[in-house]
Amino acid sequence: MAFNSVGFEAEITFIDQGNDLSKVRVGVGGADIAAAEVIVAANIADWVAVTKAYVQSYSVREVFTNDAARTPAGQIEEKAVLSVALETSPKKAIITIPAPIDAMFGATGTTDFNKVTLTNSLVLALVGDFVAGGFTLSDGENVPATGALLKGVRTHRSSSKG
Repeated sequence: MAFNSVGFEAEITFIDQGNDLSKVRVGVGGADIAAAEVIVAANIADWVAVTKAYVQSYSVREVFTNDAARTPAGQIEEKAVLSVALETSPKKAIITIPAPIDAMFGATGTTDFNKVTLTNSLVLALVGDFVAGGFTLSDGENVPATGALLKGVRTHRSSSKG
């Protein structure tokens, strides 16, 4: 599996008088992320000029795509929902994993079938990615280095996609 850059995009967040959010994603040219940021900064005023909504924020990012053979096996409607502690106790956050692997859960036919195994090394590795210096949750917070994973369950979300 190799992820390769396919360019840059900007996401612009709008908020209306009812505090409803809308996001628009557009492709951005540029030879590198710095050039893409300059392009967006120079053109964001044009979005402000054509909307009655308040342009709340924008982000610029590089997009990478996986060039490995596509072999999806699960359904994204099935989720593993992990409850984790944040460094600012007693705050908590949720990490949601679409189409989770069966090895994350207890054995078929047991009462733990729909519960995430809290000692699963793959799950602990993912949660560890949210320790300071890695990914963030909530409003930019991290999980503690130990004891972050509190519980996890298997859920299904409705979908009309089939």
